[in-house]
Amino acid sequence: MRYFNTLKPPNIKTTESLKHIPVIILTTSSYENDINLAYQNYASAFMTKSVEVDQFINEIGKIIDYWSAVQLPTINKRDAPL
Repeated sequence: MRYFNTLKPPNIKTTESLKHIPVIILTTSSYENDINLAYQNYASAFMTKSVEVDQFINEIGKIIDYWSAVQLPTINKRDAPL
């Protein structure tokens, strides 16, 4: 399944109770059209992954470092839709 199938409505970004969850596209594609399509459909990040295992592991580490460092909004459970 191509990643953009997961972005077609209904999806995590069009579901009120889930839309605060970041969607990271990790793919072997580096086509500009794929990148644009991902962001047009509310992807939080787009990363072209390596096919080399060591480099891929390094890239995953970078993703973890990034998402550990950024500030995300706090979702108040009583305000979140059911």
